[in-house]
This record gives sequence, structure tokens and C-alpha cells, in this order.
Amino acid sequence: MAGLSAAILIAGGIAFESRSENLSPISLQRTKVGEFFSRDDKHVYDTWGKVVQGADPKTFKLCEPRDFSGCAIDGTNTIYVDIYGDGSISRLPADFGSFKMLNLSYAVDRNNVFSLYAGEEGPPPHIIAGADARSFVSWQHMMWYAKDNNRVYVGGLTVTPPVDPATVSVLDRRYLKDSKHVYLVPTPHWRLAGPWIGDKVAIISQADPNTFTLLQSSAGNVVYAKDAYRVYYGDQTVVGADHDSFRAVGARPRYDAEDRYRKYLNGQAATITE
Repeated sequence: MAGLSAAILIAGGIAFESRSENLSPISLQRTKVGEFFSRDDKHVYDTWGKVVQGADPKTFKLCEPRDFSGCAIDGTNTIYVDIYGDGSISRLPADFGSFKMLNLSYAVDRNNVFSLYAGEEGPPPHIIAGADARSFVSWQHMMWYAKDNNRVYVGGLTVTPPVDPATVSVLDRRYLKDSKHVYLVPTPHWRLAGPWIGDKVAIISQADPNTFTLLQSSAGNVVYAKDAYRVYYGDQTVVGADHDSFRAVGARPRYDAEDRYRKYLNGQAATITE
């Protein structure tokens, strides 16, 4: 681009490649703060070497625990979230002394609960209105899901219709259950919404939560399930399926499940011609 020049800065052992209009004055005392930030005695810098305005270099540090370079906090009681390390920084007010990340998706301080990352099409980092910081927990194996004493959350949003937080279980990236119902999150966990329908789960109306189990195919996919009475594809009953012999077989050219009588594709009986 005319008038702009690319440059490599080596400062404090850090290499920055950026364009001239974004570069801050070179400091040979610049030190790295995680992978996405750096600082010297005057400023904090993003991954491209651009000054993070308002950040305090004397107190600037990675959020605890320090296993994610995209979240930092300083003594101005501000967190700085740069999920992809591209310089797109979200700022939120947070308590410097009590802020703690639970995982990549959620964090808490003494007052608030924070949604940090909810997938590429999810909402930006934000404070979750009404969430109870004292009782808030997140599932480590399914980090998009969380709960407190009052609600269940997915992708940083409250699940609707309400799911009972006292009895909820996360079965899979798309399935939840509580003591009364089984629920289907309608989109995969890396696209929990767009435009954010992922928090509006579907109740699988006939499913028995006490006996509901997922059927994993040989390919490791979960698209079918069954309880003591029926077989399900998503939130729909598989009509005509033989309950006892039904099994998922993974994505094949003409079918993805079978029982002793027929084969199925996408929850429907498949016509197989030789």
C-alpha cells in the first residue's frame, strides 16, 4: 500500500512485524507479557507493537491462571482480552485483586462473571448480567457450558427455556439434561449461535432423562441417542426404529445408522439399492 512500510522491530527479545503508522517508539527495554502483549517503562503494547492506550505498564500482567496469553489485567481494574492475538482488544472493568479465569470461556471476580470467548460467531467479551459470581462454575470438558445457583449458561448467555442448575448434566457439546427434560442445543459448540440462537435449547419432549444415552458411531460422532423407549435423531424420534438393535455407524455414503430391519440416513429410513 502506497505510503506505508512494513517493519520488523526487535526489542527486548521480541520481534514485531507491523506497518509504520501503527508503530510506537522503539524501546530496547520492552519485555514480553505472554504471547500477545509486551511492555516497557512507559507503555503496554499489543501483538503488533501498537500502544494499548490507558494500560498501566507497572501493574500489567496476565490473568490468573497464566495459561492463556489473550487475557491480561492491570491496576486500573481493567481486563484486556485479545482472543486471537490480532490486536482486537476488548476491555472490561474487573477487580484486580480477585479476578480469576475459570477457563478460556469464563472468568469471575468478587462481583461479576465474565464471558471471554464464545466462538468465532459468538458475542464479544462481556459481563454476564445477573450471574452469581460466588456460585458460578464451568464444565472443564465442555467449557462453553456453565451454571450458578440460579441459571445454566451456554456461550455466555442464559439458556432458555430454563434448565435446572441443581440437576443439570452436560452429556455432549449439543445435549443437556436435568431431572425433568433432555435438551438439544441446536448448533455445534463452535458456532453456538449466529445470530445467537444457541442459548435457546430445544426440549426433546418425549425423552426420558433417567435413561437417555448417546449413541456414538464408529467415527466418534454423536447424532443419535435413545432412552428406554425410543430412538432419537437430534430432537426428533426415529420413526420405525427397532430399539434394541439400533446402532449408529458413522457417516457412510448412503446411511449413518442401522437396525436389524433397515438402514437410516439423517434420522430417516434409507432406501439402499444395490
